[in-house]
Amino acid sequence: FPYNRTQDRVPGDIERLEQLLFTLEDPSQVYGFLEDLNQAIEQLEPVPVWSSHAQTARQDIQTYTLQLGQIQQLLDIEQTIKAADQIAHQSIYTVDDLKRVQSLWTEAVGQLGSIPVDSPLYSFAQTHLATYHPNLAQVTQQLDVEESAQGVLDSAAEAAQLAQTRQGIAQTLEHWQFARVTWLVAIDRLKQVPAQTLAAIEAQRLNTFYQSSLEEVNMRIHQEQDVTSAFKNASQKAQLALASEQRSDWQQAIADWQEAIRHVEQIDMSSSYSLEVEELKKQYKSAIANAQEKLNTHAQIEGALKQSCIGELQFCRIISIDQSIKLELHESYMDAINTARGNSNYNLQAVITDHQLIVRHNLDRISDRFGIPIEVYNPDGGLLERHIPKQH
Repeated sequence: FPYNRTQDRVPGDIERLEQLLFTLEDPSQVYGFLEDLNQAIEQLEPVPVWSSHAQTARQDIQTYTLQLGQIQQLLDIEQTIKAADQIAHQSIYTVDDLKRVQSLWTEAVGQLGSIPVDSPLYSFAQTHLATYHPNLAQVTQQLDVEESAQGVLDSAAEAAQLAQTRQGIAQTLEHWQFARVTWLVAIDRLKQVPAQTLAAIEAQRLNTFYQSSLEEVNMRIHQEQDVTSAFKNASQKAQLALASEQRSDWQQAIADWQEAIRHVEQIDMSSSYSLEVEELKKQYKSAIANAQEKLNTHAQIEGALKQSCIGELQFCRIISIDQSIKLELHESYMDAINTARGNSNYNLQAVITDHQLIVRHNLDRISDRFGIPIEVYNPDGGLLERHIPKQH
């Protein structure tokens, strides 16, 4: 098998390759040698072992294979760097992309660092390591910042999840206030996400949602505060109405009960308090009806008493109308009775006695009619007599 190392070998610049590798600056400089090296190896492989050129051919194959491997190593490194650059220069990318870039830079640095000192590529490797190490450090630092920012964002999301849960089960003012505080915590954590990070973009989006939820909670808090205020005012008016009833001031009691109803009617009937509102309105309306009935009865009693107490002489005044009717005899009437009793004029005494009998009869009749005891007092507050209604 004929073989001439200089004439039969694949023509080209393979002889310059080894020198080029020692001074290489850009991997693209060796692209043209790939085909030459492969062709050279293909032509040398058929040299038979019995040929006088076999040993030389084997040595050349080893040399070319080594050079081919070095070129391939350069190409692998270049592809790794290109992949990292392509991801890093995307307008939008994720933390996973950063992790991928970090992995690629780590791989490239590892590949360059593995090139031995005696390799013609060692100078190339050391030169580019000086560039790639800062790139790796930069992306690692950026990734640390992003992961830290993501941690803050996750913390905000956890607070938001808790706020949503509290908001979903809130039924009282206190519950809504708890939800509000939790939303404020979530929003505050979003503000702590470092600017110019990927997490900041998501934080801005989430902030819109969180603020909307906070506004909804604030609105419900205002509603609950209005409800609480309405219930409080209604309760206060109800207490005043009961106090008025204790004084038998039925006119004022009715006015207070009506005010109590007005306050509860301010509560939104679509709220969760609708049943409570309906129950209170029912109670208050019943109280108004009872007070109105008492007022009517009071007016009738008062009218009947005035007819009995006021004739030619007003002899008594009404102290109170409640569980019992209390009357006080006028001092002038008491003086007239005492004067008549001390007078020797029997006709005058008879007139006074008849008048007293008529008054007592009228008071018995009023007591029976309304079923209320009547107590008669002297001007000094002493009980003179009591009229008890008959049992029907």
